[in-house]
Amino acid sequence: MTEERQENPYTKILVALDGSDDSLAGGSLALALAASCGAGLRAAHVYDTRIHSTRFQEMEPGLPPQYRAGESLGKLRREHDSLMTDGFRALSLGYMEEFLSEAARCGVTVSEEAVEGRNYVGLLELLGREGFDLVVLGATGLGAQRDGMLGSTVLRVLRRAPCDVLIARAKTPGCSGRPAIACTDGSNRSGSALRKAAAVAASLAMELHLFAAYDVEFHKTIFKTMARSLSATRQREIGLDRQEAVHEELIDKSLEALYSTFLQDGARGLVLPEGEVQTCLRPGKAYRAIVDYAHETEAGLVAVGRFGHNFEPFSDIGSNAEAVTRLAPCHVLVCNGGAGLPRAGIEREPIRWEDEALQRLERIPSSVRPMARKAIEQQARANGARVVTLEILEAAAGRFGMG
Repeated sequence: MTEERQENPYTKILVALDGSDDSLAGGSLALALAASCGAGLRAAHVYDTRIHSTRFQEMEPGLPPQYRAGESLGKLRREHDSLMTDGFRALSLGYMEEFLSEAARCGVTVSEEAVEGRNYVGLLELLGREGFDLVVLGATGLGAQRDGMLGSTVLRVLRRAPCDVLIARAKTPGCSGRPAIACTDGSNRSGSALRKAAAVAASLAMELHLFAAYDVEFHKTIFKTMARSLSATRQREIGLDRQEAVHEELIDKSLEALYSTFLQDGARGLVLPEGEVQTCLRPGKAYRAIVDYAHETEAGLVAVGRFGHNFEPFSDIGSNAEAVTRLAPCHVLVCNGGAGLPRAGIEREPIRWEDEALQRLERIPSSVRPMARKAIEQQARANGARVVTLEILEAAAGRFGMG
């Protein structure tokens, strides 16, 4: 094992417990990671008595008359409130005692916290106040319907958490020896996910798989829609046939090569011993290809960046990341932004472009231009160049099928 793989991505972990099967699976994952990373671990159970008190008051008009007369109603309210408060506290202690016993067997020290309030609110307040870098939750809670939907608590925490989120599923068998799929689209955010996934895979004795998917069908659908919607005159004005031909040449021939470089760069950046990482590149919609690959390989974990190339400030999570959390058959690690992978042997200072090269770059459709530019710059750096000339661009274009 190399020194790079011994890097611990997490130092302070929060695990949410509610006694459900998925919650218990999350507890086991949290203990394994804390033991391997040497991270501090806190277990929390958030319970809400207010909702029961409110609902009881709403039901009072429907109670039998003898319970609504005189002091009977006030006494019943007090008994109900006491039952709820004391009962939930006892339930929290029960969850904690079971988890603390398991932690002791694993040699992990755990602090505990029982919080009264709305469950997702209490968890988010803890995350914001205490500076955890990972929260572990079950994909569903005690109200699970087994219909494939994420639980309401994990969904709310996933959208608002200021840290990484690990979503656990009890139906996932033990992780040891199973694939951990780290997904990349070449962005810095996915680079952070690769780095953390490699450390988690090592911690849980899993096989590391790097995965990327490229979608060549979307632009074809767009052109079919334009051809159906625009008049023949308008199609000639915008040069629809020419644009479609350029897209066919560029996207179909170059996306595969482009995403292949993302995988190569990811594997090189992790600096793992040869043979310790597998790579897989698939065509298709990203989330669908990831989920299908997880099924095929019987993966134990999928790691994705919260956002990819298409980050927008108003978004709380990328569409592919969210779809994977809902549909994956295994645990899912959603990694927030951060430093990408170290580029082994590659100069990281900004690279300049000659005017002629920039003009040639503008001929590439805007939908893939940022990815193409990044791939060309990576190729230039790999060759020791600090300026992208027209010759360098044309050489890279030939390699990626853009010429």
